[in-house]
Amino acid sequence: MHMASVSIMTTTITRRPRNSLVDPKPVLMTLEGPTRQHLSELVEATGANKSALAQWLIENFPLDENGRPVGWPADTRLELPINAA
Repeated sequence: MHMASVSIMTTTITRRPRNSLVDPKPVLMTLEGPTRQHLSELVEATGANKSALAQWLIENFPLDENGRPVGWPADTRLELPINAA
């Protein structure tokens, strides 16, 4: 299987092989600036692309007995407030 690579800064980001995903679905997320920067740093450190890194994190993050990520606060109302206009 051939892996394409793209050099970004000092790290080579390896792309997934074309058509290697099963039932791919695009996901749009809005992140705060520092979180987006942290994601970029993780991508550079791992050499993975954002999609592959996110999928790996989701598949491998430890879960508690309730199926929530370990360390997730008991108060799950962590959504951003929506201003009613």
